[in-house]
Amino acid sequence: MQRHLLSFAAVCQKYMYLCVYACGDSKTCMRYHERSHSNERTTLLPTTTADAPYHRSQNNGWKRSLIWLWRFLIFGVTGSSSVHATSILLRSLHCTNAKWYYYIVFFFAELVVYTIMIVLIGSLLFQWRFFCLVAFKMWSWLLPHKAKVWCYEHLHSHRITL
Repeated sequence: MQRHLLSFAAVCQKYMYLCVYACGDSKTCMRYHERSHSNERTTLLPTTTADAPYHRSQNNGWKRSLIWLWRFLIFGVTGSSSVHATSILLRSLHCTNAKWYYYIVFFFAELVVYTIMIVLIGSLLFQWRFFCLVAFKMWSWLLPHKAKVWCYEHLHSHRITL
């Protein structure tokens, strides 16, 4: 008997959750369901909506996983192509591997090229906000406080995400 009461309480709680989710608040929900379901003698929770929140959260998990996979692919493509672009840039500036300062120049040039490429490639592949935040975190230590606050607020005010 106790097991049946617990399962009934769980069904009532799930029904109330679905109702509040659909109507917006519990008072409107109760008034609506008292009027519309007063003659009904069927089960408390229809089987078609019983698993609706579970499916939504499961799809959301897959979506997040795919978005992160997409972001890691963007990081990989950007990293390898930025090294190649930096070496081409330094060759065009007549810096060769034989010079001692080549690796120091390559390191600092790679930071700039990588930042530009991560924002460009991320924007082209629909992840503008995330990769702008990555670039902001990379270079925020150079910005004065006012500029840092302005950039942070500007980047967090946009709703451009998947």
